[in-house]
Amino acid sequence: MARAIGRWFHPNDRGRANGVMWMGARLGGALGPLLATLLLGWLGWRASFLVFGLIGGVWCWFYWKTYRDDPAQHPRATPADRDYARRSRDSPGAMKDGGPTPWKAILRSGNIWSIFWMYSATSYGFWFLLTWLPTYLIQQHGVSPQRAGVYSALPLAVGAISSLSGGALSDLLVRRLGNLMWGRRIVGLGGFLLAAIGFAAAGLVAEGGTAILCLMLAEVGLDLATPVAWAVCLEVGGNCGGTVSAFMNTGSCATAFVSPVAAAWVYTRFHSFDMMLMSAGAVYFLAGLLWLKIDATKAVNREQ
Repeated sequence: MARAIGRWFHPNDRGRANGVMWMGARLGGALGPLLATLLLGWLGWRASFLVFGLIGGVWCWFYWKTYRDDPAQHPRATPADRDYARRSRDSPGAMKDGGPTPWKAILRSGNIWSIFWMYSATSYGFWFLLTWLPTYLIQQHGVSPQRAGVYSALPLAVGAISSLSGGALSDLLVRRLGNLMWGRRIVGLGGFLLAAIGFAAAGLVAEGGTAILCLMLAEVGLDLATPVAWAVCLEVGGNCGGTVSAFMNTGSCATAFVSPVAAAWVYTRFHSFDMMLMSAGAVYFLAGLLWLKIDATKAVNREQ
C-alpha cells in the first residue's frame, strides 16, 4: 500500500503532497457553511457549536491514534511499508536533521522576502470570501440568504480541485522541464494572474450569479498557487523548512486581519464592495510578479 501511494507523496513531489493537504482544507471550508446552515435550523446555535466541537474532538483522537512522524512506526505498517519509508528517508530529496536555525541567512535572503510578500497577498481576497461573501451577495446583488449560503461554498469547492491540480501540475512541470525554478514559477505566477482577473472582474459585473463565477475563477487561480508556495518553502528552507513556512505564513496571517477590516471600510465609504474586489485584483497582480523573483533552487542553507 505504501509503495502505491508513495507515487503521490514522494519527497520530490512536494507540490502534490501540499495539494492534497489544501484540498482537505478547502473541502472543509466548503462543507462547513452548508452544515452550519442545516444545524442552525435544526438544533439552534448553541447545540451547533457543541456538534462542531465534538467533530473536532473525534478528529483529534483519530489523528493521535493514526499519525506518526515516521510512517515506519505506524502499528499497521508492513515490512514492505517500512522498507519503502527507509528508502524515502535516504533519497537525495529527503530533508535531514539539521543544526541551529540560520536566522541571519533567512532574514538576509531576498528570495525568502519575495516569498513572504507574495504569500502575504493570498489572504487579502481570500478572507473577503470567508467573511464578507454572503453579505456581499445579499446586500449588493439581492441574493436570498439561502442561495447566498450555497453560492458562498462554491469558490472553496472548486478551490479543493484546484489545490490538488496545482500541486500535481507543478510537479509534472518540474519533471518535464527538468527545472525546479520554472516548474514552480509558472504555476505560481499563472495562478495569481487568474486570481487577479477573477477578483477584478467580480468588481465590474452587475449580476450575482456572474459575480460568483468570477470569484470561483479567482479561487481556482489562488489555489493553483497555494500548494506550490508551501512546496517552495520546503525546498528553499531545506532543514529549516518549518521555520521558513512559518515565516511565510506570518505575512498571510497579518493580511487576514487587515482584509475584513478593509472590506468593512470600503463598504461604509462607498456603499459597495466593488472597490474591495478590484483592489484585490491589483494586489494579486503585483504579488504574482514576485513569483518572477522566487527561486526554489536557492536553499537558505546554501546562502549562509
